[in-house]
Amino acid sequence: MQRGDANAAAGQLAQAAQEFEAAHMALHAVTARRWLGVLAAGDEGKSAASAADAWMQAEGIRDPGRMATLLLPGITG
Repeated sequence: MQRGDANAAAGQLAQAAQEFEAAHMALHAVTARRWLGVLAAGDEGKSAASAADAWMQAEGIRDPGRMATLLLPGITG
């Protein structure tokens, strides 16, 4: 994937989220969905990222953004 190719990144993140979910890797799946939200424009993207952050905080993660960067680095929003 090339730098700046948000459409390709979104497709790969969506696939990763599905595969993480199938492998019972909930934190990784939520992280992929968080990055999808960050990449998406508008209220829908913000809502998805906020929902992922809320899930992580409910699991005791203090800084969801840092956790997301740790688990799936290389994505910036």
